Amino acid sequence: VNVSSHTVPAEFLSFDGTASEEFEATGNDYVNQKASGRVKIYNAFGTNSQALVANTRFLTDSGILFRLTKSVVIPGAKKAEDGSLAPQSIEADLVADKAGEESNMSGQVRLHIPGFKGTPKYEGFYGVAINGFSGGSVGQGRVITHDDLVKAQEKISKKVFDDLRQNMAQKIPANFTLIDSLSEIRITSINAPKEKTRADRFTVQVHATARVFVFRSADVFKLLNELVLKGDATKSIVESQADLHYQIKSANYDRKIADVNVAGSVKTKSVINVHELKGIMAGKKEGSLIDAMKQRRDVATFRVAFFPPWMFSAPTNPNHIIVIVEDATGGAK
Repeated sequence: VNVSSHTVPAEFLSFDGTASEEFEATGNDYVNQKASGRVKIYNAFGTNSQALVANTRFLTDSGILFRLTKSVVIPGAKKAEDGSLAPQSIEADLVADKAGEESNMSGQVRLHIPGFKGTPKYEGFYGVAINGFSGGSVGQGRVITHDDLVKAQEKISKKVFDDLRQNMAQKIPANFTLIDSLSEIRITSINAPKEKTRADRFTVQVHATARVFVFRSADVFKLLNELVLKGDATKSIVESQADLHYQIKSANYDRKIADVNVAGSVKTKSVINVHELKGIMAGKKEGSLIDAMKQRRDVATFRVAFFPPWMFSAPTNPNHIIVIVEDATGGAK
C-alpha cells in the first residue's frame, strides 16, 4: 500500500472460456454451394520454404479437385542429426472446384498438388484434411438464415459470459474483492457456418477471454486508516460496519492499472494500548485502579478481578497483570 499515491496493490487475472451448441436451420432456398475444409499442407521435400499462390489446385486420390483460398508459405522441413527430414506444415482452407454433394468427403482425406506432378516435389508436398470436406450442395433445401446465426451467436455468447463469471467467482480467493466493473469479457473468436449454407442443423462455437482486477479489502482499509485517521494510533476503522462504494473512473487491462473512486461512510473505534494500560494499573489499590479506569474515554465498561481474592492491589510487575479487551463492535481480542 502506497499512502502518498493513494495506491493499493491488485491481482490481475485472466480466464479463458469456450461454449458451443447445435441449432436448427429455419430457412429454405436454392443453393449452389461448394464443399470446403481445413487442411494441413506438409513440406517433406526439403529445408527451404515453399510459397503457394491462391487457387493452387489440390487433388484427392478419387479425383476431386479443390483449390487454395489464400496464398500460403509452407515452412521448410527440419533436418535431424542423422540427416532425415521432419515434415513441417501450415494450415489453410481449400474449396471445391465445383459445387455439389460429390465433393463432400468424410474422415481424413489426403491430397496432392497436380502442378508438381512429374517432379520430386509431387511426393514431397501434400495436404491432409483431418475432418474431410463438407457443405457442397446444389438444389432446393433447408439453409441457415441470417436470423439463425444472430440468435445462435447471441445465445452462445451469453452462455460463455455466464460460464466465465461463474468460473471467476469460484476461483478468486475469499480474501479478495471482485467488482463487476473491474472486469471485462471479450469474444476472441466465433466459429459458425456462413449464411445460406445448406444444413438441417448447425453448430456455433464461441471462445472468450475474461480479464479482471481483484484486490484485498484489508489493503483498502489500511489506506483509509492512514487517510481518514491521519496516523492516529488510538483509533481504527471498524471494517465490518463500513459502507463503501467503488466508482471505476478507468481501467486499462493492457497496462494492468485501474483508477477507482472510493466513497461511503466508516465508523471508528478506540484502540486500547494494553501495555500502557498495564503500566497505569501496576501497584494501584482496587479503588484507585477503578477511579483511573473511569477516567478513560476509550473504555465503555470494565470490571476488575483479583486473584488470589485476598489481594487488594494490582501487582507492581505489569507482566503479572492480565488485560482482556472485548471489542464492542463484535469479537474479542
